[in-house]
Amino acid sequence: VGSTLTANVMLPKDSDLVFVLLFQAIRLIQACVDVLSSNDWLSPALAAMELAQMVTQAMWSKDSYLKQFPFFTLVHIKRCTEKGVESIFDIMEMEDEDRITDVFMCVFSGSPVLVQVQLEREEEVTGPVFAPLFTQKREEDWWVVIGDPKSNSLHQEIDTAVKLDFVAPVMGIHNYTLYFMSDAYMGCDQEYKFSVDVKEDSDYESD
Repeated sequence: VGSTLTANVMLPKDSDLVFVLLFQAIRLIQACVDVLSSNDWLSPALAAMELAQMVTQAMWSKDSYLKQFPFFTLVHIKRCTEKGVESIFDIMEMEDEDRITDVFMCVFSGSPVLVQVQLEREEEVTGPVFAPLFTQKREEDWWVVIGDPKSNSLHQEIDTAVKLDFVAPVMGIHNYTLYFMSDAYMGCDQEYKFSVDVKEDSDYESD
């Protein structure tokens, strides 16, 4: 189902079977994300999120992300590639090209760490996901994940609210990555790094 070729060859078009399979596939993937996140497995959780994108768009991860744009043909994609335009962000021509610098914070071991995230769109009004080969209407959603790539551990995952919290680990400087993962579009995911300086509880009590 995740491939344009196999979807057209193996399954009949306009079939109730296609509708049911795609609907159940997304639900199963979302359930996988929940299970993987509850076990703090970062890489498998991110892979499951990317699988949701591929199933929705009927694309492989190796395909050009530009195939997701309405009316884009291979000719359009080739012309864009020749001009160095290869990603969704290139097409958007974002005015704000400044990268967020590393955020550094200080907390105490065992204390809760609260990360507040604000998601903004350039346009207030959004419609359903554009996915011609996905036979049912669905709205776009996002996963927000805090993970430690070095230890491949996932500390928090949420797909509705914009506040994430986790318990500060042992003393020392810990580097994390904040992931924004679309559940419908490929090539839109973003990563932001930040560091946490964890102090001993005794340091906190003596102040």
